[in-house]
Amino acid sequence: MKVLGVYYGHNSTALLFEDGNIIDCISEERLTGIKNQTGIPKKSIKYILEKNKITASDLDVVAIPVKISAPIYASEDNKKTPFISFLNTIYNSVPVIKNTFGFVSFYNPNLRGVGRFFYKFFSQTIGAYSAENERKILADFLQIPFSKIQAYDHHTSHAYSAYYSSPYNNEKCLVLTLDAEGDGICASVNIFDGTKFECLSRTHADNSLGLMYAAVTQHLCMKVGEHEYKVMGLAPYAKEYAISGVYEKVKDLFSLGGKDGLEIASKFDMRQMPRYLREELGCVRFDVMAGVFQKLLEEVALKWVENAVDVTGIHTLCVAGGVFMNVKLNQRIHESKKIDRVFYLPSCGDESSPIGACYIAYLANLSQKTPTIKPLQTLYWGNSYTNDEIKTFLDSKNATQKYKVSFIQNIEEEIAKLISENKIVGRMSGRMEFGARALGNRSILANPANVDIVNVINEQVKNRDFWMPFTPSILEERINDYIVNPKHVFAPYMIVTFNTSNLARKELKAALHPYDLTARPQLVKESWNPGYYKIIKSFEKLTGIGAVLNTSFNLHGFPIVMGPEEAYYAFENSGLQYIALENYLVSK
Repeated sequence: MKVLGVYYGHNSTALLFEDGNIIDCISEERLTGIKNQTGIPKKSIKYILEKNKITASDLDVVAIPVKISAPIYASEDNKKTPFISFLNTIYNSVPVIKNTFGFVSFYNPNLRGVGRFFYKFFSQTIGAYSAENERKILADFLQIPFSKIQAYDHHTSHAYSAYYSSPYNNEKCLVLTLDAEGDGICASVNIFDGTKFECLSRTHADNSLGLMYAAVTQHLCMKVGEHEYKVMGLAPYAKEYAISGVYEKVKDLFSLGGKDGLEIASKFDMRQMPRYLREELGCVRFDVMAGVFQKLLEEVALKWVENAVDVTGIHTLCVAGGVFMNVKLNQRIHESKKIDRVFYLPSCGDESSPIGACYIAYLANLSQKTPTIKPLQTLYWGNSYTNDEIKTFLDSKNATQKYKVSFIQNIEEEIAKLISENKIVGRMSGRMEFGARALGNRSILANPANVDIVNVINEQVKNRDFWMPFTPSILEERINDYIVNPKHVFAPYMIVTFNTSNLARKELKAALHPYDLTARPQLVKESWNPGYYKIIKSFEKLTGIGAVLNTSFNLHGFPIVMGPEEAYYAFENSGLQYIALENYLVSK
């Protein structure tokens, strides 16, 4: 059974799902070069179908993880239709409509229902119309019957992606979703037991912790939907004495509501959070602002998670949704005494929501009652390039006339040697990894013990903010030498942070958070990525250190590089001295 998963919203993505397994998956940004590209991922769809030598008519289902568009959202193709174009013109020209549907409830909570009425009206009428139009455009693009395109609820899709990707997908689990919003919802509490799915509660989008955090990101003059991680990285620098007074003012913005306290309840419609920040906290220092709202996010979300555990009596968690991209929140969750085991879906923002839609479609259309779905393992689902293709590319650029180009059989050992000499190497090898994190195949690598190298990468290569941490990619057998992990949380995806050992603070200091010295590790298994494992193992033989510093291979503001063309562009337009393209080493 072949299912094509398609998401056309923020960071649009396409994937091919066959007989319960992900065959290929790529986000449109990698093919267009536009970070967090929105709209129907036509290039991704075309790439996947051509690579797998199938036509759209071979597909059994096209699965979409959203039933209604966010009020008045449309892709570029959809905006060309007269009615949608008219609505978007109004929406983008009237700030009150554009920014909120709950403005009437900001100063009078008793009018909250009025805001919800307007939101529901726009969602169920205009939003639903827009979403249906997107599916028609997609059907026309694929030249398939409209009936083949099935739309599934957004948070249900997130929930399925978390449970069926987890190693616990034949057990009874508590499955939680938390994001800014999708289909009018921002959070859900669910139970899966391998055969059935039960939703216990859903939280209306106007109570969204994700919208709250997005508003703080915007207030700090960063880019909403992209720079929330910078707010999280900045938060540890805030002094506790400076946080405490402001936190007292905001701590009551959220509470638990609904039956058994399984819903998140906000004091006012969170679409009005930008106004609240301007009027109530306009003069609060930037680092304090980050620290206060990171603390608020952690406290409220953890209370909600622990309450769900208490109510259900289930201590094994699976989580998904964009808010769980907050790795510091995830650390608070796995450290909770009420949690036994937890699986964080990697890259769990909307880019992974079509994975859940594919699971739903697959299970709904399968004849057998108890299918076996393998848990998620590697995320190397993208394209790869042969040495012949790379040579052809380098020849087309006359690379040998400008740089030293060498073909090296044991290039992993050469990369390890360069890193041990405090050189910085961009690596492009094997299949591109899916999602927001570079997992070794499209990574910039360096010596994790050399703190001086941080400024070099930040200033000469990545142009990134000084307060942001890198990642240590750690050999599987050395993980307990470096991180404090009494519950043995499996951490190969850079989706959760840990406190670190004294040895890590000596040998991996450049790859830890500069202030609180936590780590967001990538555990590297030899069977998952033999080449990357060999680099780290060779580096260990040279230095005794069982890890390397890893950061994504991209220029600031660009997506992670896809192939030799993007890697070479980053090389030429930065201070990067070495790139390894499969077995070719190019150096300035």
